[in-house]
Amino acid sequence: MKTLLKKMAILSIAMLVFGCSKDGADGTDGINGTNGTNGTNGNANVVGTTDVTILPTQWQTSGNTKFVSIANNNITQSIVNNGLVMVYEKSGNNYTALPYAYLGIERNFSFGLNFLQITLSNYNNTGVTVSGNVIIRAVIISASNKMGNPNVNWNNYAEVKDKFKLKD
Repeated sequence: MKTLLKKMAILSIAMLVFGCSKDGADGTDGINGTNGTNGTNGNANVVGTTDVTILPTQWQTSGNTKFVSIANNNITQSIVNNGLVMVYEKSGNNYTALPYAYLGIERNFSFGLNFLQITLSNYNNTGVTVSGNVIIRAVIISASNKMGNPNVNWNNYAEVKDKFKLKD
């Protein structure tokens, strides 16, 4: 038994000493990206829509509420289950996150598989009149990007746009 242990020990030491060898010299580092700089992180799994203009004639009425449904195939079942959809209304050059209220009119949204719904309702339970165009923009964020960016203020369109390199 002692002879077997000695042989195994010698064999193990020989494998450690002679079994490890360097296959060759390290390769050279690769080149940087375009213009000699590293690329920036992209916005995979984030979809920023372009402005969508809702005309006064497109709104439907249900009781004291106006609503419009907008098809959007980027709202997948995965987004519905675990992602995030933010809708912003444009006023001048600024975007305000929905929901919000102004002059007694509450602006809200909901979403489901392949669609957004924008609603306008009046605090005093009277009908809502839409006399001008309403411009909105939606940003659709995967669950991984939502969870991977816990410090993003999702209500601040400028911050979301900057974080995910969204184009106007």
